[in-house]
Amino acid sequence: MFDNMTSSYLDDEDKVFYGGEKPRASSQEPEKDTSTYSSSSSDSSTQTNQVQEAQQPQEEKKTDLTQAEIERQIAEARLAKRKTESVHDVSILRERAAEQSAQAAKFYKKYRAEEAAQVKHEQAVSKFRRKSEKFLEKVKDVEVKIADKEMSLSYLEAGKLERAHIKIAKLKGKIAKLQSKASAAESSAAKNRQKAIGRKRKATEHLEKSKIHESEAKSYRNRADKLERIS
Repeated sequence: MFDNMTSSYLDDEDKVFYGGEKPRASSQEPEKDTSTYSSSSSDSSTQTNQVQEAQQPQEEKKTDLTQAEIERQIAEARLAKRKTESVHDVSILRERAAEQSAQAAKFYKKYRAEEAAQVKHEQAVSKFRRKSEKFLEKVKDVEVKIADKEMSLSYLEAGKLERAHIKIAKLKGKIAKLQSKASAAESSAAKNRQKAIGRKRKATEHLEKSKIHESEAKSYRNRADKLERIS
């Protein structure tokens, strides 16, 4: 009996050792639930798909926001460009306005110089005319003296009569000198009057040019102000 048990035991061990049947376990191991694993795998894949589907709109939304940001930057760049061009145009307009103002000031300065020269010549005219008038008044005084001398000729003796004629002749010569001086003064007055007219004409031309340039400068300034308000 003992031999039979040993041989059976050895047979079982030999079978195990040589790849035969496995020894019977005292308790059977629980079989794995493949259905649970399969369901969990499917749930995991479903969740992954849902996450991917959820991320895809977010990525698309992110792309949309990036495009909107680019468009906003483009709009800002264009606005900055327009502002720069506007500032450039305004600076050009103000530069031209300054140039026109400078020309206006230049011609106004010439106008004032011509006007001062005109006044100077007009004052010379007045001065020479006053001289001429003084000479003419002296002529009248001398003529009165000559008239008195001539009236007394009939009452004078031969010696005094001769001296009276000499005196009258000298007085007439004085009248001639005074008249010559008066004529020279009148001539100087006429020359200065002509110069004053020429100066006045030039002054008027310079004033006209000054006003034209001033008007152009004002026009450029108004355009610059309007452009600044628009921009």
